[in-house]
Amino acid sequence: MDWALFMRVDMLGLWLTFTGLALFIFGRNDAMRYTAFVLFVAAMYTKQTLIAGALACLVVAAILNIRQAIKLLSFTVALGTSFMTLLAVATHGQVIRHLFLYNQNTFSLRRAIRLINESIQVTLPLLALACAGALIPLADAARAFSRRRLGLLRARLLKSTYRRALFTFAIHFLFSGIVSLTVGKAGASSNYLLEWNLSACTLAGLVLARLIWGWRTMRRVSSAAAVAYLLPLLMMAQQAESAFRFVVPSTSLRQEYADNVRNSEALLHILRSSQEPVMSENMTLLYKAGKQVPFEPAIITQLAATGLWDETPLIDMIHRRAFSVMIIRDVDDPDRYSPAVARAIKEYYEPGEEYGQLTVYRPAIAASPNQQ
Repeated sequence: MDWALFMRVDMLGLWLTFTGLALFIFGRNDAMRYTAFVLFVAAMYTKQTLIAGALACLVVAAILNIRQAIKLLSFTVALGTSFMTLLAVATHGQVIRHLFLYNQNTFSLRRAIRLINESIQVTLPLLALACAGALIPLADAARAFSRRRLGLLRARLLKSTYRRALFTFAIHFLFSGIVSLTVGKAGASSNYLLEWNLSACTLAGLVLARLIWGWRTMRRVSSAAAVAYLLPLLMMAQQAESAFRFVVPSTSLRQEYADNVRNSEALLHILRSSQEPVMSENMTLLYKAGKQVPFEPAIITQLAATGLWDETPLIDMIHRRAFSVMIIRDVDDPDRYSPAVARAIKEYYEPGEEYGQLTVYRPAIAASPNQQ
């Protein structure tokens, strides 16, 4: 719910991924399966980490029919390469540089573990139920491979749509969990865990549906079954407060929304009345004000740190006080401003009005002592 409000690419990419998974699982013909992989390619072009859906379906397709899996893989590679070629021609090769060269942010395993741990703390019942749902199909697959009885596994998956869905999402849950480690790269946040969380939701839903269906014929509930029934209740109780917060916002949350709107309108007025170039960490405000986006702080800081971009021209612009106004959250944030850029802003710009978490910086009228 938090990330949906940002209107970023994550929601679109996840919709493409999970629609593709549904088409592949329930598809009765090749056309639907190929359409699923068209959506997977679109998802990967929407957000490059959304590869788990295509990988999971290729694994399942290889078990069901190795020849069809090869065709689907060839189709996916050809489609992705065709679009990349068109984009490379249209951008004179810049798309390749931006996607594969400029996107190499620094990575921290400690950061990845911390963010994943925070996610696990708020989704533990959900993940427990998902792990329980994934355990049986993955164990069946392991036994089938070790005993060379793929035919039996293939027959089970072809016979039951439920088994096919459970197995596909078990594989997807595994792959998306591995991909979620990319949350350790600089600039990443909990949105890199959304695919894994949603895969867990689907697995948990499949398990819960089976439990409800089996309740009709169950005469006695074992302790293990009781835990399985209690997990969804714990999950709903754990998430009830946060879900209720969005459905029925509290007075304080409504006030927070109103303050955000008021602050945004004030900043929008400042940007519209300022001469270009202007800079704002909230780049949506630049778009709404009809201003150009001169740079994105986090990206250029990473590019400078990895030696892929020379920040000297930007520092020179700050020295000349070229920006009529700079709207900044925290100039000392090392993920958004390198030491040299932060030092230049502090020397040549003065902080002024504060609107929520954003501060308006304007060119210093007199030279600072460091410049004299």
